[in-house]
Amino acid sequence: MAYRIDPGEPVGAEVRRALGEQLRRAADDLARPPAPSAPPVPPSAPPPRSTPDGSGADTVVEATGTGAHQDVTGAARTGPSEDSVHTARKRIKKARSLLRLARPDLGSTVVRHAQAELRECADRLAPQREADAAVEAAIRLELAAHRERLARGLAGEADEAVSETAAGAWWLVEFLRTDAERRQARGALTWPAARSVALRLVRTAEWIDRVPARVDGWDAIGPGLHRQYRLGRAALGALPDEPTVEELHEWRKRVKDLGYQTRLLRNLWPDVLKPVQRAAEELADLLGADHDLGLLLARLSAERDVDRQPGEREPEHREFLLRLDARLSSRPGDPEPHQWSDDGLDDTYEPLDALQTDHRRYLRELITAERATMQGDARRLGARLYAERPRARTRRLRTWWLLAEATAKADREAAIDLEAAHAARPPG
Repeated sequence: MAYRIDPGEPVGAEVRRALGEQLRRAADDLARPPAPSAPPVPPSAPPPRSTPDGSGADTVVEATGTGAHQDVTGAARTGPSEDSVHTARKRIKKARSLLRLARPDLGSTVVRHAQAELRECADRLAPQREADAAVEAAIRLELAAHRERLARGLAGEADEAVSETAAGAWWLVEFLRTDAERRQARGALTWPAARSVALRLVRTAEWIDRVPARVDGWDAIGPGLHRQYRLGRAALGALPDEPTVEELHEWRKRVKDLGYQTRLLRNLWPDVLKPVQRAAEELADLLGADHDLGLLLARLSAERDVDRQPGEREPEHREFLLRLDARLSSRPGDPEPHQWSDDGLDDTYEPLDALQTDHRRYLRELITAERATMQGDARRLGARLYAERPRARTRRLRTWWLLAEATAKADREAAIDLEAAHAARPPG
């Protein structure tokens, strides 16, 4: 069934059904084996992707061998696919949002323990997802750089800084893709770890199924709806002119609650609530993109010795650059990928230190401009979503809920009466 709560059914049963569905489906996502790899590409495959200056991958570091290109979504992953991890994390977030909503029904102690369990499961899935999200943010940045270069070109404005920004964005994407591949190869989320998380999710669902309902009807979810909306509205009102990544991330959590909880109640009046749900999801996506760009900006702005060229052979970068070159210069279908080794690359290694200083500077300026646009759009959309006062919104939703309950009750009684009338009708 869909992620909904039916006002015509006992709320406690609906809450446990929806929670169980999300957690069990997340477990299935993590236990699902990867799709079969694509067949080898014939020898007539196109040449490897070239760098922005057309010089190919040799500008990075000399090749040390050929190998199959294994991108972050490739079949050589040692654990669940990127999409499976992403979907599982979304389902866990839906379950946690429902827990916040159903506190009066389940009780504070149960919700607190369940939240701690699900938070730990989500944290186990986070490292690889963070690497993949950084790639997505860099690709978004690369598209923005090319849009700006195209616009300047159409206007007849040749700008060396814009070209350098586009080149820097290209390198950023490639560095982050290779870093995500490195994390996966080092076992960011192996199959045993994924299955361990899946088992914990199923056990949590089974435990919640056995918790008796404390209240029913609107009283089971109304206070949670009111509280989460009030917190989201307050978070928007408290944002300073230049909010931090953490402040925007906290607001995004409340926005995602608004989207998930609106989806749960969407059947109360689909024509009205469906657009609200979609607007909340759009706002959450905006804030998520801003968050990923903010983390990239922090990495690019860190005070380290960064005045290097990508082709230089510093010992601490050599293994990373060798792997980057092998990935860029190989063709799909080549037999043996270049394998990662542990040549001084631990989990604290920062591959972006090998970017050129000029590229880093231009990228920081582009990220700052993109985030300013995103945050302006987010504030305007948020003002619409949170325009209503919390008590007024709660009263409106309660009225719709009671009407839906009454309608469902009347429909059940009419069905019973109709069945009784058929039973009492004489044969023939």
